[in-house]
Amino acid sequence: MQVRYEFSNTSSYSGSGNTVTDLAGVQQNATLVNSPSYYSGNPKYLNLVGASSNYLITSALTSTLNESVFLWVFPTGNGVILTELGQTTLNTNWYDSQIEIIGSTIRFGVWPYPLGTSQISSSITLNTWHYVGFTYDGTTLKAFVDGSSVGTYSISRSIPGTLYYGIGATCNTNLGNGGYGNFRLNAFHHYNRALTSNEVLTNYNSSKTEVVPSGLTSAEASTSAYEIKQNYPSATDGFYWIKNSNINGGIPFQIYADMTTDGGGWTLIMKNSSYAGWTYANAISRNSAMPFSTNADIISTSTANYSIIGWADYIKKSSSGFQYMIDATTRMSYGGIWTANDNYSFVNTNNTQTNITLNTKFGNWNYVSENGLESRMPWYSTSAGGGCGVITLDNGSGNWWGTLITHCGWSPTPWISNAGGGTANPNPGIIWYWVR
Repeated sequence: MQVRYEFSNTSSYSGSGNTVTDLAGVQQNATLVNSPSYYSGNPKYLNLVGASSNYLITSALTSTLNESVFLWVFPTGNGVILTELGQTTLNTNWYDSQIEIIGSTIRFGVWPYPLGTSQISSSITLNTWHYVGFTYDGTTLKAFVDGSSVGTYSISRSIPGTLYYGIGATCNTNLGNGGYGNFRLNAFHHYNRALTSNEVLTNYNSSKTEVVPSGLTSAEASTSAYEIKQNYPSATDGFYWIKNSNINGGIPFQIYADMTTDGGGWTLIMKNSSYAGWTYANAISRNSAMPFSTNADIISTSTANYSIIGWADYIKKSSSGFQYMIDATTRMSYGGIWTANDNYSFVNTNNTQTNITLNTKFGNWNYVSENGLESRMPWYSTSAGGGCGVITLDNGSGNWWGTLITHCGWSPTPWISNAGGGTANPNPGIIWYWVR
């Protein structure tokens, strides 16, 4: 590695001043221009804002034909991420941009290329962290996003004379945008050789814990089990930390996650194995400080009841199109996985949330009015069962089967009396409720 800037490391940047120290040992430091702001939380980053013309300029680097350049960025809008220059003054002598964001597309190129045209393009999600960059071995440009190749391009180019890099700098010779960049910057890595694809993937996996929260500790709190599973596909069932500004004042809290069922990413929002102690008020928030310590506690009928249903709207992956899961007696039995097709709430207080799709059925049951499971999202009821069906699938009148939480003396709730030709389960013993 020829250059290494790490904004999570105070030896590279202390949080103040205009100098970023190169940690690769060559001391090819960078200079901050127009005072970009610095965030010292987790992860730490430099915030580059196009409207403020913020950017970094490196010292003169040793020019090589073979090279690899990678950055950890959190793109927030259009603009140049990386520009190569023959001098420190922008848009003079020779210069060209090499990585740009345009809409939801990231573009890569090395000179020569037609103006306004990228050599490699790939879709990219804004407002999330990505490890982006390219390798060049003298004949082939290969672009990468998050450790995976997104394209190759055969091209011949000459070794630059004097070489500087602008990070976030405007560039008139560009791939179609040319404006100052809009992104958060956590790291910049430059190599004087073309890395292999395996090396790029290894670097991505080894460095992403610095910027992509794993949820394994409170300091590495993510936003949901779903987000953790997307970022760490090998994550296993267990306890994780998440945080949300709307929950606990943004203080991280522990959740239990099912990282296996249907691809995983499920946050447990309720475990009910006894009707005792439930009230209308605590049905959406009970023992929220996580009363369990082992995976076995989650499936035990003798451990505490638990509910964070009141927080589920902040944990779901989207306002609509999110999924919820219910199972009873044993995991993946007497329930299923549903998608909510409208902007539905886990604490809705009426029975109208019926635009749902049953994706996966657990067990042998069919929808039955009044005496079984009904086709609606669970709602927060004061009327079902004369006030006994607090979190329920029931319509709110008559019988109140299909209830997840009650305080009226079942084991732990009245679940399925009539399965529509399937298997009844009136007293399931335990019920779980999940969101992703």
